[in-house]
Amino acid sequence: MVEGDLGLCEDWLFHKLCKVYLFIAAHRIAGCLVAEPNKTAYRVVSNFEAKSSSNNSYIKKHKSNLTMLQFGGLFPSRSH
Repeated sequence: MVEGDLGLCEDWLFHKLCKVYLFIAAHRIAGCLVAEPNKTAYRVVSNFEAKSSSNNSYIKKHKSNLTMLQFGGLFPSRSH
């Protein structure tokens, strides 16, 4: 349905390996995440971290915060 609304071919955006998660708030869709398996990953380095590479003391001090994801007031973390 979404693909047609966006003018895309059928099965272009969603396929059998995709998982779709909806965030519902006040009986409305407030967010949507489409996830698919990935065999290759690449590290994403923020501009701030790249520019601060000469300032190693800051990175060492705040390293745990640089890898933290934040979604509004939510802070997802990995289980060890």
